Amino acid sequence: MTRKWIISAILVVASASGANAQLSFNESREMLGAESADEVRMGIEGLAAAGRRGVRPLVERMDSGLPTDLLVASVDALREIGHNSAGDILFRLATHRAPEVRVAALNALAACRPRGAAVTVEFGLSDMDASVRSAAASALGQLEATDAIPNLFTAFEKGVLDASSALGQLVTEDSDIERLLGYLGNVPFDSIRPAFDELLMRRNVRRPQKLQIIGRLAELATPEIGGYLGGVADLNQDSAVASAAREASEVLAQSVGTTVQN
Repeated sequence: MTRKWIISAILVVASASGANAQLSFNESREMLGAESADEVRMGIEGLAAAGRRGVRPLVERMDSGLPTDLLVASVDALREIGHNSAGDILFRLATHRAPEVRVAALNALAACRPRGAAVTVEFGLSDMDASVRSAAASALGQLEATDAIPNLFTAFEKGVLDASSALGQLVTEDSDIERLLGYLGNVPFDSIRPAFDELLMRRNVRRPQKLQIIGRLAELATPEIGGYLGGVADLNQDSAVASAAREASEVLAQSVGTTVQN
């Protein structure tokens, strides 16, 4: 019985069962050997739903060679599975010639968390492609890679805006928070806002640090900041932080209104 015949039979059964029928593990594995790219993609999607045991057949198919779009789909499947046994191939693909593959590999490393993932991902901050640099910054935040904080600051200053959110997820030292506050008024608020979104909601950031952030934001005295602090007041679960944000927002609303009238 040939592989082609087996695949044809699987497709007939799947078609008869309806478009949304899920292939079994063995059926999905067989589909990886199909001639049609659409059929290979079906196999990839089926193995993504198979959990840990889907890793090995996916890796074997990737090692045998796939076009870029199917390689990205396979890496995304490994990300969905999220098991550290996929680490070896993801480390290799983090330096693939195609930037879309490198992006997918960095995202998958953040999900699979194999040992050494943060070191490999951090190299992505200096990639020649902007999308890879952004993916690296986001992945470092997910990996809780505090050792990468200095390089994330450097990346942010070089225009990797996703480093802002990652820094907000990672920093705890007063000096690092002060460095973030130092950007206020020197960069567009939208670019640094993700850092403060994270800091003000994190439970492991001390209340005095959050109150310091609110006070420094209020010093900018703009309608944008007033609206932002109003949102913080509505969402923050720390009553003291929420109260400070609401008070600052109301003061700014009054002062801005007075300035407009004058």
